[in-house]
Amino acid sequence: MTMLAVTSCDSVDKELVSSIQNDIKVMDGLSTPIAALGTSVNNLAQQVNAAPEGMKAENDPDFNDLLSLSAGLVQKQQSTLAEYNDLMAKLKSLAADYSAGKLKTEQVRAEYENLKSGMQGVSDLVGRMSAMTDQMQAQFAKMSADWNAKAEGHFNQ
Repeated sequence: MTMLAVTSCDSVDKELVSSIQNDIKVMDGLSTPIAALGTSVNNLAQQVNAAPEGMKAENDPDFNDLLSLSAGLVQKQQSTLAEYNDLMAKLKSLAADYSAGKLKTEQVRAEYENLKSGMQGVSDLVGRMSAMTDQMQAQFAKMSADWNAKAEGHFNQ
């Protein structure tokens, strides 16, 4: 039975294995931007949540949107990190199983393309989320400055 399984597999395409391993190295570098995004979105969420009660009480729709979006970004970053880790584990397993002759070349190519596409999606999402976090940070800084100026104006009257 084992002999049949081994002989039914294609020979290993060394070029495909090399390509997968190169992509693993490249995609491994995505862990740093994902971690940095996590720090940024958590900092933003903490800042928005720690806004003065007076600022929160104004019931400004822009502030409320920012509060909601910052919480959503924290959750999205966490799910993106989990997806990234899952994709990386699958990619590494695919390379190992294929190198060991456990999988057919056609099956590996198809799975590799799916995983590679998923990783590209994660990379694109991290870029968009980082840009969004930067915009939200700037928006919150302006809101805070405006609120502080308004509050100081009330005290100076």
